[in-house]
Amino acid sequence: MKVFLLSLLTILPQIAMAKNLAEPKPEDATRAMIRLLGHHDIVMFGEIHSSKQEYEWLCKLVKTPGFADHVDDIVVEFGNALYQKSVDRYVAGEDVPFEQIQKAWRNMIAAVPSVSPVYGWFYRAVREANLQSPSKHRIRLLMGSPPGDWDKIKTAQDFAPYEAQREQWYLHVVKDEVLARHHRALLIMGAMHFLRGSDQALQDEMLEQQHKPVPPVDRGRLAPGYIERELRAEGADPYLAVMGTDMVDDRGNVDPRIESWPTPALIPVHGNWLGNIPAQPIVSGGHAPATPLTLADQTDASNVPSSFDFPLADRKILKAKPGL
Repeated sequence: MKVFLLSLLTILPQIAMAKNLAEPKPEDATRAMIRLLGHHDIVMFGEIHSSKQEYEWLCKLVKTPGFADHVDDIVVEFGNALYQKSVDRYVAGEDVPFEQIQKAWRNMIAAVPSVSPVYGWFYRAVREANLQSPSKHRIRLLMGSPPGDWDKIKTAQDFAPYEAQREQWYLHVVKDEVLARHHRALLIMGAMHFLRGSDQALQDEMLEQQHKPVPPVDRGRLAPGYIERELRAEGADPYLAVMGTDMVDDRGNVDPRIESWPTPALIPVHGNWLGNIPAQPIVSGGHAPATPLTLADQTDASNVPSSFDFPLADRKILKAKPGL
């Protein structure tokens, strides 16, 4: 009860203030994303790993006429750079065995317990979009996971250097393959890598778990995440959207206003009541508790699906992650 009261006291001012703010304006997610890509050289999309609804929408997005007119590259976390050349040939429409291509996401460098089939759907969707395109312009799928060889990674100690440089490698790919070539790109990575104020969010969650009061947000000290900060230093103008839910706490409660919106929708969060409600339950699918950080503190927009399902993991894993 004490923890609940602390959480409630933390978020009540936000809820009260939210009632006086403007109404959010949900927009069809596909149209909104294509419009954003026309105005920003980089759009960062923070995903919830392995969500069926999310990847059904992303597959639809890349195959929508007009998407390729605004995008040169898609940089994904779920792709081992060791297989970049094979993926280049595959998405360009060449005859490459799918068994070879699937190594890119099945062997990604991450301590993941299983591999979802949704990533294979996405690789196929990019290939199909390129094959169906009436122009010669082709979308390139860039591997944002370090080029680790699981035949040589035998222990956790072997794995540690790759794990430590995951965000650095991802940024390296964006700088060298996107910004240096003056390309436009959609970046897809787990939302926690992109969210602003993520360090503050972790500290607040630890205080909640320890049954300690969470201090108010010092918005003067909130900062973009490492990747966004470095991209802005290079002169890029990134826009951040994250996958969201209708969960407003970690006890399964939903906001009926969010539930009533047509889906999938993309909703800007600045200057409206959606941006003023606690971010963590929404971006974590209801797993994290509500803290003072709001959606407007952590992102520019939220993408809300109708629900979340997680397909059974692909059990034909090519190589186990030894020692992990």
